[in-house]
Amino acid sequence: MSQVYIFYPLLPLLWLLLFSSCTPLHSPIPKSSIKEQQKAVLIQSKDKRDKEISVEEKIEEAERPKEPILVEVPTHSSPEKPMPENVLPKQIAAPEGKGPSPKGEEQLLTLNFDNADIYDVVHTLGELLGINYIIDPRVRGTVNIRTSEKVTKKEILPILEAIFRANNLTAVKEGNIYHIIPSAEAPRRLITPRVGKEKGELAPSDQILIQIVPLNYIPVKDVINLIKPFLSSEAILTGYDKDNLVIITDFASNIKKVLGIIETLDTDIFKEVKFRLFALKNSKAEDVAKELEQIFGALEVPTKTGRGGGASFIPIPRINAILVISSLPRLLLEVETWLQQLDQVIAEEEVKTYVYFVENGTAKDLADILNQLFGEGKPEEKKAPLAEGKEAPLPGRRGRREQEQRPPETSAGRESSAMVGAIAGEVKIVAHEATNSLIIKATPRDYRLVRQILKELDIMPRQVVIEALIAEVSLDRSTQFGVEALFTTKSTTAGTEFGAIAADIAKRVIPAGGLTYNVVRGDVIATLNALASENKVHILSTPKIIASDNKEASIDVGAEVPLVSTEFRDVVAAGRVQTTIERRDTGVILKVTPHINSTGLVTLDLDLEVSEAQPKTVAGQTDISIFQRKALTSLVVQDGQTLLIGGL
Repeated sequence: MSQVYIFYPLLPLLWLLLFSSCTPLHSPIPKSSIKEQQKAVLIQSKDKRDKEISVEEKIEEAERPKEPILVEVPTHSSPEKPMPENVLPKQIAAPEGKGPSPKGEEQLLTLNFDNADIYDVVHTLGELLGINYIIDPRVRGTVNIRTSEKVTKKEILPILEAIFRANNLTAVKEGNIYHIIPSAEAPRRLITPRVGKEKGELAPSDQILIQIVPLNYIPVKDVINLIKPFLSSEAILTGYDKDNLVIITDFASNIKKVLGIIETLDTDIFKEVKFRLFALKNSKAEDVAKELEQIFGALEVPTKTGRGGGASFIPIPRINAILVISSLPRLLLEVETWLQQLDQVIAEEEVKTYVYFVENGTAKDLADILNQLFGEGKPEEKKAPLAEGKEAPLPGRRGRREQEQRPPETSAGRESSAMVGAIAGEVKIVAHEATNSLIIKATPRDYRLVRQILKELDIMPRQVVIEALIAEVSLDRSTQFGVEALFTTKSTTAGTEFGAIAADIAKRVIPAGGLTYNVVRGDVIATLNALASENKVHILSTPKIIASDNKEASIDVGAEVPLVSTEFRDVVAAGRVQTTIERRDTGVILKVTPHINSTGLVTLDLDLEVSEAQPKTVAGQTDISIFQRKALTSLVVQDGQTLLIGGL
């Protein structure tokens, strides 16, 4: 009979585990599997020598302290088939003096299986780990494993689970028993689901688990599409949209991996992204939001999400604002810069009230001009002047016919006419004469155009100083040639004729034919002064007048003369006479309207009258007649030149 000896020393026992085949103890060992059963697990203790010790040396060392007590342990080998001598004993106990490894030191094992049946491997490693297991009859497989480095006892279970996974098997723990079954059957077994996203308590093993993951910030569909490539082909992935849950059935190592991905993605969005609300003053929020999406889309910035490196633009029409969402603070600053440029677009329906203070003209005149420029009436229609505080509607909508009447020509006349077509809204104006201001009600866009026209019209007017000398010259042979010489160069005869009363006087001064004027370069004042010293010239008046551009100025030096206009004699009451008297201005009356251009050329509209009252006897009745000399003409003269008019 073969015998296996177990030594029980008096000191604490140190058990040395030697492994043979996985054949049960109660069955004979076939000769064909002897070589397969000679696989050894070398047990090494980390002592001071840190040296690997063979089984024979351990036995000898155990024998040294005391004489062992031999106990015969029957084996299941028959007398006819003794156990081979090279088969290692199942268990060997260390002497009491040695005991287990010191605390903190672990046994290091080397595994070596070559074409071993999976049943034998499960039996060997399961006995080493001290676990209870049941193997499904459908379990089949062969194991080939060799560890070049020593492994600890704690590392045996992950290695066993890896063996199961390589053979499409898994171990499902129910109570204290591991059920070794095909992987496809695992979801149907009694597996307690784990709930949560915490991966710290989950060991990276190849055990099949059911993990229920609640999601907080991202939808189920997005998570399923993201984590599916990281699971095995046998994994079962289910989404529950109602409670935003993902149910994963797969190996523990894969579940731990995808939990890390979900933890990264399913984060608090309010901590990651920044929100900023931009209020718009002049533009519509919807229009600006679309423009921002186009601008940042051209820069390849994602505009459908505010997470990552993108930005989301949400218009809020009720408050005319844009909500910008982004995780990059710098991107919000860029949006603010663009909004300062884009908000220049004016909203047409936003009507505001503005006050324009007229500086150089009059508010009433400017209101009339703008009314003619933008009014709907025909050119020949003359609108009533505006009273103080009344509105002057200026509808400037596109398509309306503009007035053919134009305001007085200015340096910006053509430019102002071009701007009229750009008025898009209804404009209203109130002329306030007390403060010489215009109250304008219009959109900001239209007001900018109206204000530009006002700036061109409300300018400092040009002025001209006119010095006039009106004199009578008595001509004789000594003075005729001196005075006529002033008219001999480039003289012009105007078409103004004199009345019969002044005809004889006019013939004394210049030849008959009418009014004569000329622009002279000589010193006319010196010539007239020389004649005045000889009592040949009678100075009637020397007025000086300042006239503004396009405005009439006048000087009237003389007296009012009473004239009998009608006389009524009563026939019934003899001697009763009713007489109507009217008064007539006489003397020197000068009216001038200058038109000044930018080059200094002055066009003068002149109305000059010299008149005096003289007694006259008609039919024995003494009456008063008016001797009148009058000139009405329009001349062009350069700034600083002297104009001489004769024939009065």
